[in-house]
Amino acid sequence: MTTVSAQAPAKAILSGEHSIVAGAPAIAVPLPLQTTAEITYCERGSPTFFIDLPDLDAQCALPWDVWAAQCAQKHALWQQTQRAVLESPTDLVALTLWQYHALLPLPEGQWQVRISGHPWQGRGLGSSASVVAALLKALNELVDTPLADDALLATAIRSEHYAHGRSSGLDPATILHNTPLWLTRSPTGLEWEPIDLALPRFWLVDTGPPDASTGECVYAVRQRFPASHSIWEAFAATTETVRTALERHDMQQLHEAIQTNHVLLRKIGVVPDRVNALIRKLNRSGAAKVSGAGSVRGVAAGMVLYFGESPPDKVLLHDFNATALPLG
Repeated sequence: MTTVSAQAPAKAILSGEHSIVAGAPAIAVPLPLQTTAEITYCERGSPTFFIDLPDLDAQCALPWDVWAAQCAQKHALWQQTQRAVLESPTDLVALTLWQYHALLPLPEGQWQVRISGHPWQGRGLGSSASVVAALLKALNELVDTPLADDALLATAIRSEHYAHGRSSGLDPATILHNTPLWLTRSPTGLEWEPIDLALPRFWLVDTGPPDASTGECVYAVRQRFPASHSIWEAFAATTETVRTALERHDMQQLHEAIQTNHVLLRKIGVVPDRVNALIRKLNRSGAAKVSGAGSVRGVAAGMVLYFGESPPDKVLLHDFNATALPLG
């Protein structure tokens, strides 16, 4: 019997959510909110995957043949539709194992996979990418010849497709590299470069889990704003300004750029009215914007980034049933 474990951080997008899909740049940073994957392998017993996600109260047992058949079926469905194909949170784990197995065949036996994380899952912090990354890193600890970094990232992106339809690659890249990244898209795919950023203090303001999934939001935005739309040029300029402000430690310029970013996210329809009202009030003392896909329906949008000299007002947070987590 062999047991291994690995961790992966969360992520926040400072600027560029949605626009990275359309070819504009983005800035993303890892967050010290860890997801842990623990794998125990035993060569004895009937070949089965036992998957346990205690945070989501989701468990399953998949005999080897059932696992292989179900994953192949879901993969075929994804190829046909290019849409999210997960029916249960455990599906993402099973499909990630299947993707890894396609590159480095896993030995038959009994596999116990347990993945746990922070309490802010499903809030735009890259939870699915953190699960995938932690699992892939744990698998790499188990095999004699692990996947190289580029193959690991490619596998993570393929696994993320099942959750979102089409992953931009931003979340897996930021989480696996565990460093702030400047990300762009080229005809050959996602490109990134590490950037040295001294982030000012900021807060994550939790508005609650969004009703719409990341895949649903990305699809809705893409239908209304194709890659040729001029709004993505405005997003690109704003992201450039955010980078310049951070490099110059210019808080006024940063606040203005973050507020502009919020206006653009509002225009593409991923900031619900209630979250917009909260952000407008937060902007009186600092600068705030949704981080992540947001939501195209409902009243919540996951996490909001707030930059300011002092914490968000407690009464304001209470009025909007929100909480704040200090970072930076």
